[in-house]
Formats: sequence, structure tokens, C-alpha cells
Amino acid sequence: MGPEAAVNIIYRRELAAHPHPTERRAELVAEYIARFANPYVAAERGYVDDVIEPRDTRRELINALKLCLRKKVDRPASTATSPCNSRVKGEVAMVLREALWEGLRETPDGTGMARA
Repeated sequence: MGPEAAVNIIYRRELAAHPHPTERRAELVAEYIARFANPYVAAERGYVDDVIEPRDTRRELINALKLCLRKKVDRPASTATSPCNSRVKGEVAMVLREALWEGLRETPDGTGMARA
């Protein structure tokens, strides 16, 4: 919600009773902006970590990106390359292959395999 809409809601009765509501609305909007719509107020209350001035934005952005380049993330070992898992996978594959071959027999004419 913008400052104008907030002032219209908060000071609705005061604006309706004022002899010059447009002038009073402009004063209240300016006061609202100075008091609430301000990054320093948000920083004081802990809503933002830091307020970066426009002239410092490029430097801050470059420093943040450099920090990301140096970041190291320890990831858990991949299950596909783990020696234990590859051994287990190999054993499972061997058991499946043996079970498959048990159900297949060579055809009498020697041209291929057929289910027994």
C-alpha cells in the first residue's frame, strides 16, 4: 500500500472534516513518507539488513558476487559413485541376470533363447 492510500484510510475522518482536504492530504502524505516509508526506519526495526546508498550499489553487488564465487558447499557423497552402493548394485544386477537366465533356455535349433 502506498503512502497516499494509507493516508486516505488512516486520516479519512480528519480529511473529511478539514476545510481544505487536498492541502491537508499533501501534508499528511509528506509526514507519512518521512515517518514510515523510509528505508532507515525499516532498518532500525530489523526488517532489512542494510541500506545501500545508490552510489555504493555497484561496489556492494561486486563484493557479494565475489563472495559467491569463493563459496564452497560440502555436499554428501553421491550414491552412484559410492563403493558400497556400486558393489550392492553389481550384486543385485548379477542376481537378476542369473534369475533371468534360469528362465531362458537355448532353442533346440540353436538360433536363440526361449522361455523354459
